Amino acid sequence: MNPKAIDYLEKCGKENETYGNEQWKPERWAQTYDGGYRWGIMTSNGSESLNSRYKAERRLPVVGLVEDTWYKTVKWFNERKQIALARQAEGERWPKEIQLKLMKHTLKAAAINVITVDIERGEFEAQVPFEKNNPGVIWKYQVFLKRDYQPRDPQLPSRRAWCKCRKPQLIGIPCLHVVAVCGHCRWDVSDFVDERYSKENMVKIWSTGDFHCYEDEDKSPRYDGPVIYPDKTMINRGR
Repeated sequence: MNPKAIDYLEKCGKENETYGNEQWKPERWAQTYDGGYRWGIMTSNGSESLNSRYKAERRLPVVGLVEDTWYKTVKWFNERKQIALARQAEGERWPKEIQLKLMKHTLKAAAINVITVDIERGEFEAQVPFEKNNPGVIWKYQVFLKRDYQPRDPQLPSRRAWCKCRKPQLIGIPCLHVVAVCGHCRWDVSDFVDERYSKENMVKIWSTGDFHCYEDEDKSPRYDGPVIYPDKTMINRGR
């Protein structure tokens, strides 16, 4: 076997040993345990969604592509900041999209039976009847919900709203089962929406863009680094 191939396989084996315990660190690869940072979406879907925005600029030189990206980013931040300020002036705590979702969940939650398992720990069971194919089947979901909930057992969830369906942990919005528990306990379900969706935070997010007009090239600092030339063998002839 080629010595380079042997060295490569040995290197891969060492890397596998180093990262072999990744399955015991779900916060690095599972969005449910990422603490709300949503790194998976930020680095994949978020960047891929911009491809459609650059259909006309794909054939531009690198300088033109960077310049167009800068102008579009400035435009997006200004537009979304104005939208966030307008929503904040309405006086409501949460955006209309969140309120509409909670309203739909409230209407559907009337068919869910809630059982209080331990009120001190904030543990409940939401029983959802399944009527499509098996009318007699009931799906059960474990829910932890309490305003001042602080778990004594480290194995128990530490969030204010936790459900077996994982939706509150993933998106920070009360799911259908959490809404049913709130109705059972006569709690305000909007208190369990993650603060990241508040209008104040929306304004803060779109106010973080510190943009300034960049100067001409002759006023830029002199570059003394290496000069990279393209590989001529990779340049194909045109038609």
